Amino acid sequence: SLILSFVLICNVFIGNSALIVNAADGDRVTVDNPLDESLPIHVKLEISSHIAAGTWGVGSPAQDIEQYAVSIVNGTDSVISDWTITITTNDASSYNSGWNGVSRSGNIITITPYTGEWSNAEIEANSSKGGAGFQIAKSAIESSTIKFTLGSSKHFICSG
Repeated sequence: SLILSFVLICNVFIGNSALIVNAADGDRVTVDNPLDESLPIHVKLEISSHIAAGTWGVGSPAQDIEQYAVSIVNGTDSVISDWTITITTNDASSYNSGWNGVSRSGNIITITPYTGEWSNAEIEANSSKGGAGFQIAKSAIESSTIKFTLGSSKHFICSG
C-alpha cells in the first residue's frame, strides 16, 4: 500500500472515479494508491535492479530481491513538502534495505524527506524529485499511500 496524505476539501462527481480537490496553502492531503501515473501528484517506484537469491555469496539475500528507485512527481502549480510515503508489504521479512529517508517497522516501509546530498524535502511545481530507494522481495508490495502539505491553492485530480 502506498499512501499520500494531506487535508483537503473534495468535491465528488457521481459517475466519475475522480475527485476534484480544492486544497489551500498549508493543507495536509492524503492520496491512496498514488502509483497511478495519471494523477497530477503521484509516486514512481521504478525497479532499478534485480538481485537473485544467493548471488552475493556470504550475506546474500535468501530470496530474489528487487531494488526500487523512488520519485515523487508533482504535476501541479504548487510546491509540496512535509511528505510521507507509506508502503505496506505482504511480509516483514521481505525488506532487505533502504536509503535516503527510508525506514521499516514490521511490514510497513516509510519514506520521508531526506535533506542530505540528494535532498528531496520540497518538490517544486511541475517537477519531480528522487533519491530514496529500497530493496524488497519480488512482488512484496501490497498497497501504498502518500501524505504531503500543499504549498498553495490549486485544483488537481486525485483518485477516489
